[in-house]
Amino acid sequence: MTAADIFCQPNLSPEPFGIVFIEALGHGLPVVTVNMGGAAEIVNSDCGALVSGNADELASALARLIDDPNARRTLGSHGPERARAISDVSRQMASFAKALASITRP
Repeated sequence: MTAADIFCQPNLSPEPFGIVFIEALGHGLPVVTVNMGGAAEIVNSDCGALVSGNADELASALARLIDDPNARRTLGSHGPERARAISDVSRQMASFAKALASITRP
């Protein structure tokens, strides 16, 4: 992934979690993918583009990023923080502990 400028994975069916999207974001790549499954929960307009699955829409999103290095850099720069927000172990454990504390008795 370190040699890539864009990560594109136009799935035909939903991917349940989408760890590969988090890995791409962590590498600072803007992600272009279909708006379904795990991708819909991971990728947002700050770090990539979610498309409907229409080939023309996918091509348009890719062309925009290929033609605009500033857009690639901007979206890519937000990727690592988005990846940490979703998958950082410390953050997730703190969130889990908070959720458990809200439903348990002292």
